[in-house]
Amino acid sequence: TVGIPTLVLAVQEKVEVISWWFLLAVLFAILAMILGIAAKLILGFAGIKLLTPSSLYNEWLHLSECDFKKDILYWSGQHFGRNASVINWTGWLLTGMTILFALEVIFLLLWATSSLT
Repeated sequence: TVGIPTLVLAVQEKVEVISWWFLLAVLFAILAMILGIAAKLILGFAGIKLLTPSSLYNEWLHLSECDFKKDILYWSGQHFGRNASVINWTGWLLTGMTILFALEVIFLLLWATSSLT
């Protein structure tokens, strides 16, 4: 992100910064950062739900064997579905972020070639 403008400024003293290519690159960089923050917030707030040993000890051991098996299967299914949803959302956001970063680099390269000609 910073390398391309630095290279252009090293080669040429006066560079047109107010260019549609450059502004589009900046816009896509900002959008990529927003998606990255959104992915982190989703993973941070929703989080992956895991059964901890202390939870197992405090909340589950008093159940009968039959109730324990029934409840553990039910809740593991619920948590599995929730975890899969969180991972899928995070994956989609990170894929979008990667696409935006690729577009940013393309626009920076277009800006660099138009500035150096």
